[in-house]
Amino acid sequence: MLGGGIGWLVRTHGLTVDALREVELVTATGEVLTVNAHSHPDLFWALRGGGGNFGIATRFTLQAADVSGLVGGHVRFDQSDERTVLGAWRDVMRDAPDGLNSTLLVMPALMPEVPAGPQLSVALQGAEAELRRLLEPLLSLPSVADVSLGPVAYGDLLEDAPPGKPPFDFVGGNGFAPDLSEAALDAFAATLESEVPTMLLLRALGGAFSRVPADATAIAQRDGQALVAVNRLVPLDAGPELRAAAAVGIDEAVAFTTGRYANFTPEFGDDVVTEIFPPVTLARLRAIKREVDPHDVFRASHHITP
Repeated sequence: MLGGGIGWLVRTHGLTVDALREVELVTATGEVLTVNAHSHPDLFWALRGGGGNFGIATRFTLQAADVSGLVGGHVRFDQSDERTVLGAWRDVMRDAPDGLNSTLLVMPALMPEVPAGPQLSVALQGAEAELRRLLEPLLSLPSVADVSLGPVAYGDLLEDAPPGKPPFDFVGGNGFAPDLSEAALDAFAATLESEVPTMLLLRALGGAFSRVPADATAIAQRDGQALVAVNRLVPLDAGPELRAAAAVGIDEAVAFTTGRYANFTPEFGDDVVTEIFPPVTLARLRAIKREVDPHDVFRASHHITP
């Protein structure tokens, strides 16, 4: 919640923090505040994307949204031409109505139940025929291996994570891509050529996400057309040499993005915070931190210093 919240219908309804109307917050001195647009408005701004730096949130009030009448599902492609799939997905989403939400995930060969190659997850509030019409440039690609589309309940979009702790660590990066240019897609596709198993994720933004002004919340990258994440999968006991080798090529891809999304960033430290927030946003967050937590009690997440 406090990190932003990029849900499966982000193009239709915006971020979770865009639906946030009020927070009950316990401060470092034990004071219980009701924080909203009229009561402590600067703090309300900071809580919408600034993480757990300002107090303990004990209650959220959100504006509910109608998620009835959904159609969606998955389209799986083989590994024959991942770059073509990336381009076709970009073209579909560039002209798509706000109601079409999608995530493209390119998976390495990990296990039989998780096939390698691009996997598209989609959701639309509308008719299945309209969904198939919008996706036709993707559905007509020769690399399509499986199509599963139809009426779906919102809860069915929220897939459970595999049980247990993953048997690997992530080495990667993420950011908001303001322009999915040919050069950007080339760089994203190039990350898949590594000998280290690589996951590439592109979650479509725009729509309701981009209609919020950049300074309205602590999530400033409202011009992002996609959230892009590249993760190399290394063994849990991987040494520094293997981790360094796994990082090769990631910076070239992330260079086509701005900022970082805190909820997808497992690294911590002051240098990481400066990558998550642009300078103007971070300066405002630090000023608010100085007011509500001058002794820096809350510092367990992506730490914003007073």
